[in-house]
Amino acid sequence: MRTHPSTLELMRRFNLQIYYQLRVQEITRELERSLEVMPETSPGSGGMTGALRGQPDGLKVAAAAAAVRAVSRCFSPAVFLAPLSCRFLRLALQCLSRFDTWLKQQLALPPTSGPAGTTAGSTPANVHYLLYQDAQRLIDWLRGELPTVVLAALELSSQPDDL
Repeated sequence: MRTHPSTLELMRRFNLQIYYQLRVQEITRELERSLEVMPETSPGSGGMTGALRGQPDGLKVAAAAAAVRAVSRCFSPAVFLAPLSCRFLRLALQCLSRFDTWLKQQLALPPTSGPAGTTAGSTPANVHYLLYQDAQRLIDWLRGELPTVVLAALELSSQPDDL
């Protein structure tokens, strides 16, 4: 199938750099949006504003879930291309680094014991706890599931496509 003249013509015209740039914008858009919003507790709900109830990975903060989705998307069979494997790996690491920077900024803010938003430049104490929990879950995911996802993407891209 890869040697068919139509496939060869498409591959000749296909611009990997443009494809990659479009995917970068697509993948990082949601992550950046979630990092722009300050996590806070919702009065009376006992949860987080933007919390992801029923999320299989158990993340409570939308930014942490967006980071997981961004990294997963880099290696999704619908997105990943073998010639761009180094770039997608770098993008995944950049997404994690961006989340790490945001997380450190949030944890550097002094905790308050009152309702959310009572003091400018502070976060409720339970938000720090939820951020810590999500950071631990993210680390567990990186150690456990991510290597499997990356290896599956690399194996899938190395399989012959001749049907």
